[in-house]
Amino acid sequence: MSIRSGVLAAICVALFGGTAAPAQDKPAAHPPDYRKCKKCAPSLAKAMAYVKANFENPKTKRVIGSMTPGYMMAGFAFMMDGEGSLKELEKCVRHCCEAINDTGFNRNWYLGMSFFFLAEYSMKYGMTPPIEKALREGLKKAEEQQEKTGGWCHHLRMWAEDGYNKKGGGQDLGMINTMMYGAFMELKTLGINPGPIVERTQKCLESISDGTGIRYGTDNNVGDAGMARASYALLGLQATGRLTHPFHAKFTKGLEQRYKKIPEGVHGFAPFHWFSVAAACHRTGPDLYRKFTEEYLDRLLATQTAEGVVPLEDDDVAATAVYACIIMMQKDRIFAPRAAKPSARSNKEEYRLGTEALGRDDYVAACRHFEGVAPDRDSEELVPLAREKLQKIAELSWERFKEAEALEALGETADALKAFQAVEKSFAGMPAAGEAKTRIDALRSRPRKA
Repeated sequence: MSIRSGVLAAICVALFGGTAAPAQDKPAAHPPDYRKCKKCAPSLAKAMAYVKANFENPKTKRVIGSMTPGYMMAGFAFMMDGEGSLKELEKCVRHCCEAINDTGFNRNWYLGMSFFFLAEYSMKYGMTPPIEKALREGLKKAEEQQEKTGGWCHHLRMWAEDGYNKKGGGQDLGMINTMMYGAFMELKTLGINPGPIVERTQKCLESISDGTGIRYGTDNNVGDAGMARASYALLGLQATGRLTHPFHAKFTKGLEQRYKKIPEGVHGFAPFHWFSVAAACHRTGPDLYRKFTEEYLDRLLATQTAEGVVPLEDDDVAATAVYACIIMMQKDRIFAPRAAKPSARSNKEEYRLGTEALGRDDYVAACRHFEGVAPDRDSEELVPLAREKLQKIAELSWERFKEAEALEALGETADALKAFQAVEKSFAGMPAAGEAKTRIDALRSRPRKA
């Protein structure tokens, strides 16, 4: 959150080392179900006990006195923990609904964190009236605080104060920008259209790309060594199924290339970096996440204190919550945009029904059945196949959406309306259908020509 030298990176390198251990020295792989792992289960219990006992405690080690990062990261841990942490999760939601309107030096950090957390919560559980109110108020704040670059600094024009921009700061800060952009993608899917602010933010991100990820910010060329900044944008694209977006392919490729370099990329607030890279690897799929845990999990586990803290510097609550998330995300889809209900049918039956539905172009039923093909059940070899089918359906939905957009751009309003309606019907419940409905409403609200 504040300008720092390479101290944090040096600490991380000292803790975890700069290179991976030789293959023969690697410990045995952890079971994907962390509850059955003799190392992960007790370590997670200690971490969660610490987080639950301290996430509301201002006397714990916090970054520059702020409670919001701890609430945000604890909220993600409670979200993954499920029924065992619902009361605590609701407290984190309430805090972020209030923090979204915070003012002061770091107001845009609070805005970005709260936006991203509340959007992710709403993608999984639905958007409550208090959350919708907070998000709409936050959009007004974001408009007011957006720099001419299209991004956000600590607060509006803070970069011009006391020579901050000349001391190594930036006119905007890449990590706030990507948190906001990821949240905007999710808000659009949730039915809140942020408007032109999205395009301005995307142009900013394109201008501060290091070629693979997102740099520190405008006027600061520190690259995205571990893809921590780009991963917040990628998480929003993954959550909303925007698989054909140019950022999706670009950032996924960068993630696969750079995930081993988190310690080199840490700047300002370590938990932000560790969380986004881990979460994006998890959503990319179990193969990449397995590689992530092989690289980091045992080394992180070895740093845990008797109290349960995993010290990633800055903030013991946020850091320990992120560590808890890293353990739990070994379970495929535990950090999914929406909670899938367990199917009473076998994986084989669900896959067969999905394939039949796909054959008759019933994409809604196909998705429902393919989503029912889950890990830890019969015929687990069908899980990646079902995942591929879901991805192809998502890609098709956006292709159809773009075809409708093209008609709208040509001024073929009637045909565009029919095309958007077809997307809304054929892909009901999917992100493309939600955006198609927004376009339908906009087209219908246009004044008719005399």
